[in-house]
Amino acid sequence: MLLNPATILPRLPHLLGTLLAMSLLLSLTPVLAHADSPAVPDAVAAPDAPGEPKIFNVKGRESTHEAGKIKLTIYFDFFCSHCHHFDTVVLPVLQKEYGDKLEVEYWGLPIVDPAASHVPILAFYLAEQQGKGDAMREILFQAIWDNRLDVTRPEVLLGVAQKAGLDLEAFKQGFNDNIMGKRLKKGIADSKAIGARGTPTLLIDNHVRITDNTLRNVEAVFATALESAYE
Repeated sequence: MLLNPATILPRLPHLLGTLLAMSLLLSLTPVLAHADSPAVPDAVAAPDAPGEPKIFNVKGRESTHEAGKIKLTIYFDFFCSHCHHFDTVVLPVLQKEYGDKLEVEYWGLPIVDPAASHVPILAFYLAEQQGKGDAMREILFQAIWDNRLDVTRPEVLLGVAQKAGLDLEAFKQGFNDNIMGKRLKKGIADSKAIGARGTPTLLIDNHVRITDNTLRNVEAVFATALESAYE
């Protein structure tokens, strides 16, 4: 049977509208069929168990654990923003919470800027030699991150050393003689031995590397270490 265009054309808008409505209804049918059922994801990640410490036991290293003590080693870079945050925000909380139970040792790991990161690290080592390590570390972080100073410039570094109360002549002589070069190399070698890939890397009792540096996880690791030494 042949269709008469004169008959079809006037009805074309109505037919198209009907087809569009039917198509829309068919596309919505699966959604409408499940509209009363709550959406269920394919998989739900289980939350971390509260207080479960995240660590890595470094094989082949002797434990230096002492009952009632936490020996924390921090591998850090002054040009690392995460190191700055840990040293100025997280560590003070831990020191207040654990007091004399917490012993902290610092080793420089110059990875952010290998051409410059070693300069403030060597300065810090020289300050430690003079018994001014804590003051120098605080002022170096402040100079770099708060005051935006270039501590690789000799005049700026000397100003930092003076503010920390160092003997400037001994400080300059130590730099000229590179007396902390061996310590810098030792820290780099030791960081590789424990599998450090970034900063800050935290190690307790010489053989337990903390893999999550958040305050919550570090507290969980410390609590476990105080209760019973990690094997």
